[in-house]
Amino acid sequence: MLIDLSALHNQKILVVEDSPSQRLMISQHLRRWRYDVAEAADGAEALALFKSDGPSIVVTDLEMPVMDGFRLIEEIRKAEASRTYIIVLSATEAKRMVVTALALGADDYLVKPYHPDELRVRLAGAEKMLQLQNQELLIFAMAQLVDMRSSETGAHLERVQFFCRRLAEGLAARGEGFRPYAVWSDVAAALLARGGRP
Repeated sequence: MLIDLSALHNQKILVVEDSPSQRLMISQHLRRWRYDVAEAADGAEALALFKSDGPSIVVTDLEMPVMDGFRLIEEIRKAEASRTYIIVLSATEAKRMVVTALALGADDYLVKPYHPDELRVRLAGAEKMLQLQNQELLIFAMAQLVDMRSSETGAHLERVQFFCRRLAEGLAARGEGFRPYAVWSDVAAALLARGGRP
């Protein structure tokens, strides 16, 4: 079963692998699937790239020099501004290592050698998870807007109602390809064009 490539949104993925040949192979697959890929050879290099580039997905090995994958997972969870989806890709099947990686904050675990379609399916799941998270944050922000009070509360509530309608239309029209920030931009432009009135 193949995943529809049109559902992929050019997410930024950080590949962390000390084996140059493995790193190249993983990165080539990801680029073919239209991902924006950054690469690191160890956990320390990966952490620096994570802090500067802010990838939404990290695919990491566990056993690496300088800083291993376990410590990298911990450091990412401490440093992230928004949820990052972490997939561990390791040659070890030892239950202790799998459990430790997941307990530290990894979201998924694949054992090498892996089939490319298996990684592809896991990435599609990661994107769905990140999309749901973004929608939840947007809905929460809208709820906070409703709670705000101003001298023009009625007009403010009309603007929020207008935005909610447009958001619902965007969700219905764009389905899985929904990008909440695109709708936000559309609504902001529409409100500005109307002088702030819905």
